[in-house]
Amino acid sequence: MIPTSLQNQPKKFLLLLFFFLAININGQEILMFKNIPIELIGDGVSGYVDFRARAGCMGEPRIQMAVDRIVIDGVTVNGKYYTSVDGFDFPITVPNKGNLYLKGSIPFYGTSYSIRPGSISGGLNGFLDWVVIEDGEYPHQIKCDEWKKLVKENLRVSYVSLYLRVYKEDNIGDGIFRKIKSRIEKLEKEDDLLHKLERDFSTAEDISDYRSVISAINNRSWTEKNRANATSLQDRANSYLEKLEEEKKEEQAEIERQEKILNEYSSKLASANEEYEYDNIIYGINSEDWNEKTELRAKNIKEKASLKLKELQESEKEENEEKSSGSSGSSSSSDEKETEDEQNDEEEESDEVKSESTYSKTSCEYLEEAREKLRTVQYRGQEDIWRKEIARLEPLCDRERSRATSGTIYPGTDSYGQSSESKQERYNNYQRRVQAQNDRNLQTASAMGASSMGVLYLFGSMIYQGMGNIKPKNMYTGANIYNGIELGYTATGTPFLFDSHRSTMDYSTGNYVDKYATKADYAININLRFRYKLGFETDFIAAYGLVGGEAGFSPLFETFNYNYLYGGRGLVGLKVLRGFVEYTLGSKTITANGWLNSEELGKGKTNFEYEEYKYGVMFSWYGGKNKPARNHIAIGLIEQRYTELGEDVVVRNLSETDDTQRQFFDDSYLGYLFEWKHDHHGMLTLEVFPKYPYSGVKTSSYDSGHDFDSEFYINFGYVRTFDWW
Repeated sequence: MIPTSLQNQPKKFLLLLFFFLAININGQEILMFKNIPIELIGDGVSGYVDFRARAGCMGEPRIQMAVDRIVIDGVTVNGKYYTSVDGFDFPITVPNKGNLYLKGSIPFYGTSYSIRPGSISGGLNGFLDWVVIEDGEYPHQIKCDEWKKLVKENLRVSYVSLYLRVYKEDNIGDGIFRKIKSRIEKLEKEDDLLHKLERDFSTAEDISDYRSVISAINNRSWTEKNRANATSLQDRANSYLEKLEEEKKEEQAEIERQEKILNEYSSKLASANEEYEYDNIIYGINSEDWNEKTELRAKNIKEKASLKLKELQESEKEENEEKSSGSSGSSSSSDEKETEDEQNDEEEESDEVKSESTYSKTSCEYLEEAREKLRTVQYRGQEDIWRKEIARLEPLCDRERSRATSGTIYPGTDSYGQSSESKQERYNNYQRRVQAQNDRNLQTASAMGASSMGVLYLFGSMIYQGMGNIKPKNMYTGANIYNGIELGYTATGTPFLFDSHRSTMDYSTGNYVDKYATKADYAININLRFRYKLGFETDFIAAYGLVGGEAGFSPLFETFNYNYLYGGRGLVGLKVLRGFVEYTLGSKTITANGWLNSEELGKGKTNFEYEEYKYGVMFSWYGGKNKPARNHIAIGLIEQRYTELGEDVVVRNLSETDDTQRQFFDDSYLGYLFEWKHDHHGMLTLEVFPKYPYSGVKTSSYDSGHDFDSEFYINFGYVRTFDWW
């Protein structure tokens, strides 16, 4: 009964009732419902929610719940699930803001009570009610203390996460999903842009293309994830842009030089009246590699010179025919004709001497220019053209020199058909030209080497990224089929023969000379290795086949090599110590050029097939009790021999004093092997031959400055390994 004194004071009554309920609620024991999963359909967050709960006694028995903590461990955006996003370190605890929608039914152990199925939503900071029913009906006449005891003793808190689910959320964590989604979409757009810029860079052809890539990078604020890649791309684009701009300047300078030459040819054409003058103009135009902007004008001048030459030849022919018809053919003797020809030759030679004011270059001078061009060509097609031109000019130059010795001296030449310039000056000028060309070659090689190293670095970062990521199903657990891949970089040092052809100037005579010799050379290359292995393995025996190859180049692009092999390896022994034998067949090819030295026109090549035995011991162990991947160290010997040589390839066999004991081949070359492999990570490999033979194409005698006995061979690298059992 409510006291009469309070019936007339409703405000005081309500205040007292609220105070009573507050004391009753605050005194209740708080339960923790942990790890209630967030299971949304479609895009949204994933994670779990912890609730605080207590027994409620107002009206029907009930459970009152309030959010204690919200943890997000991933998101789904556009159907793709993310567990890591740049700027968000999952799992993350978010503010208790927004709305949650729950479903499920929590049973009471040993009773017919259960929390009423349904869902609740609302603010996450206050308690919300879940009504309780008994056998589908509300329980009646249960006292508050009995209800609290029932909740305490019969509600299994640790199993609540099995019955409750968050199936929907609204602005959870103060809109954390929208923030993460916005970040992902920004990163995806940035990734797409970076990929587009990479494609634009790879297909760029002119200055504007590279400037467009650089501008697009500069006009964007990049995230931490892509900043390094964007900077690297910008540096590469700047490097190519600077190179193109320099080439543009050189091209413009070359155009101006060619325009000047064409002006000279045009003046000479206007004053020319002799066959040799037209011939020299035509030859000069043919010997120049014209730019597309000067090619048309050069062609026009050449056609005019050819037409003038043809007219002059036809005119001389008509004059000769008139002379022949005017003479008495029956009374003319062969002696008179010879006398007349000699007189005509003397008159022509006299005219050539008198034409000093219109003097053009002699055949000997054109021959020197052609030889100079041959030293600076970069393509095989151009090399063939200049060799033919030299072959054409050599007899002409010899004829000029023979005429010089008989007393006819051409303007601008001495008695040997050479320039009146002293031999010492000619030699010094030649050396300066050679050194300048060598310097330009080295600058080009340095730029190409820097670019190639950048490409190797980027490709290597993709190869070696994520080493050590292991899926339990792929680990070695006992007898099973084995699949393996090796992929990564190696470096090799290989001796070979270089077939040298050096075109230079002889100091004593001032003439060009060709020097031939077979020289000892050494190729240091960076290679990309790929090998695939398939077989089976147990603790005591293993066998697998392998196939693969390597391809690479030297840092300055002087040597190139590629090789392939196929074979197999077998192992037998204890779990931690096994012996192994490996047999492989393969082929190796090395090519070389001497382009850094402008005087060197020769080439080097070796190509051979071989067979090889490797044998030794392998130690295997785990790094610790909790380490899932094994380590293996293999130590052994290598015996290799040539089985077939390529076309024109010769081999300098090792000295007979090499008395190293061999097991398989009497004519093999003995080497040493070391391998350290960490399953699912990588493998360090080292192969060394202290004495390895020289081989290669030989067309001239051996250089006397080298004994060609043998040289050191090495193959060293670290490759990533992918293993599946």
